[in-house]
Amino acid sequence: YFAGVTLAQMKNIRIEVDGKPIKKWADGNRVNAENKHYKRGSATADCLPIFFTRQELNDLNQQRVFALGTDDVQTMSLIIDIDDAATDPELKATAVMGNPAPMGFITRIQEFGHSVAVSGETEIDNIPLRRGAAIAAIHIYSPNITDCVLEVDGGIKWEMSKTGAAKMQADHNREPQSSDKLSIDFLLEGDFAQAVQLDGIRDFRLKPTLSQAGSMTVVVEYLEQFQPA
Repeated sequence: YFAGVTLAQMKNIRIEVDGKPIKKWADGNRVNAENKHYKRGSATADCLPIFFTRQELNDLNQQRVFALGTDDVQTMSLIIDIDDAATDPELKATAVMGNPAPMGFITRIQEFGHSVAVSGETEIDNIPLRRGAAIAAIHIYSPNITDCVLEVDGGIKWEMSKTGAAKMQADHNREPQSSDKLSIDFLLEGDFAQAVQLDGIRDFRLKPTLSQAGSMTVVVEYLEQFQPA
C-alpha cells in the first residue's frame, strides 16, 4: 500500500532472497504492466499488488508451485527506491501466507536495456541462458517495435508482428498493451511445460524490428529452481 508517491516514483523495485535479487522491475508501472498482461489485478490509487503464484496457469498445483517458500532461506526483502519528487511517501507491505515450505520453483524477472542507432531489424544475442531454467515470456518495451523474430540454434522459434501477437494474446485472456510493448508469451495455453527450456541451447537470438531508432527494455521471465548462495 502506498501514499504520497506514484507508481512511476517507486523505482528499482526488487525482491531479494538472502541478499540476492530474484525479481527486478524498473518501477511500479512495470510491475503493473506485468499484472495487467496476465490480468492478475491492476494497481489502484493506493495499492500495487505483486504476485508470486501464476494464476494464468490451468492446473492449481502449477499455479501454486511458484509461491515463495521461506523454510530454507534466511532473509527476504522488498526494496523500493523512492524518487526525490515524491511528497511525504508512505509504504506498507502485507503478505498472503500459506503453510511453511521450501523456496522451490520461482519466477525470476530480469530486465536488460538495448539501444539502436537506426530503424529496422536489430539483433540481441546476449540474453543469459540460465542453467536449468526455462523462459515463460519475453516482453520488449518500446512504442516503436513492430515485429519480432526469436531464433533458437539457427531455427525460427517464434515470428510475429506486434498486431498479430496482440490478437493471439487477447484471444487467450491477456491484455497485450501494444502501445507500450510486444510480448512473446509461451504460456498462452496455461501449461508451464510450454516454456522454452534453456538447457542444451547454444544460440538464442532475439530480432526485434523498430520503426525508428531508440532504446528498448527487454524483460525476461525465467522459471527455475531456486538455488541458494
